[in-house]
Amino acid sequence: MSNLSNSTLVLSDPQIGGNQHSPYQLEPLAVIRPHWSRLVLPNLVLASCAAAVVFSQTRLDRHSFETYLLPATIAAALMFWFLPSLRVLTNRLEIDAQTVVFKHGFFGLKTESLAFAATATIAIRRKFLAAMFRTGDLVITSSNGIEIIVRSVPRVRAVVRAMQGMQTGQPGQTPARIGL
Repeated sequence: MSNLSNSTLVLSDPQIGGNQHSPYQLEPLAVIRPHWSRLVLPNLVLASCAAAVVFSQTRLDRHSFETYLLPATIAAALMFWFLPSLRVLTNRLEIDAQTVVFKHGFFGLKTESLAFAATATIAIRRKFLAAMFRTGDLVITSSNGIEIIVRSVPRVRAVVRAMQGMQTGQPGQTPARIGL
């Protein structure tokens, strides 16, 4: 299986091209998105809504099906599948040479940023099943106490090693060289 097909990380090299439009904005070295396991529950809800429609389509009369079941199923799919999936798919952590930017919320409208030089600690929080998927919560704390928590980061140990290598300025420890 290709490593590219299930990759959740988009890499770019600032040496090749960079961002030509703005001299003040650096192109991210890495963009980290949540792990696919965050979409399991919304997809189960979608499958159960589809099963309810297929199962009861022949058992209910047309009026009851179109009046009660179909709108309720569409509303449930919208609330419990589309909106959570949209929220998970728009969350991302962007790392460049100077800043760490966490975009979250619907459509990535909420932004938390932190100067990379001001990060005091980079830690991992893991829950019970997260170790099985090699995921975890990334906790970035600044020197003045501001905390950014990124939930369900894939390959979280490699991300922490890369960020700590960039923080200490060790050559060869960029996210692209570690294999993120």
